[in-house]
Amino acid sequence: MAGPLSYAGCSASDSDGRPPQHTWFYPGENYEPEYLDGLVRLCQQGLGEIELHLHHGYDTGETLRGKIRKALADFAKHGALVTQGEPARPVYGFIHGNMHSIIPGRSLGVWVNDEITILKETGCYADFSLPTAPCVSQTRKVNSIYYATDDPLRSKSHDTGVDVEVDVRQAGIL
Repeated sequence: MAGPLSYAGCSASDSDGRPPQHTWFYPGENYEPEYLDGLVRLCQQGLGEIELHLHHGYDTGETLRGKIRKALADFAKHGALVTQGEPARPVYGFIHGNMHSIIPGRSLGVWVNDEITILKETGCYADFSLPTAPCVSQTRKVNSIYYATDDPLRSKSHDTGVDVEVDVRQAGIL
């Protein structure tokens, strides 16, 4: 990355005096230490946070779990996606890459059935993937914040869920 990243010189702020906040969904499969270092510097200036973006396909539950764990380990080298408490643990928001679950040449509708469980067990607090461009991997429930419960025996079990309400915690994994 050429030159230091800085917010210096910009006078925009919100009503609490904070500068504009950004969320950078960095692609875990494209790990480049210098890029993550730059994003971490922006976060240290109070400009936002880093979350996980991952393009994946041709996966089983185990290969997806491995890809996520590798990305979390790479990010942790920079202090990203880990809590500062003791013991430190991974915590992240997630966005899928394009057509994450479609296998060309095979029947449509092939997904990692336990994906929600895998996301939750690896530290994900929410999947922000939807809506994506209209395609078969898109769930029927769009433009909603909802609790989804995984059914590892059924593909795309997060196709529906219970809408989130203020001060109401519903059953659901993610």
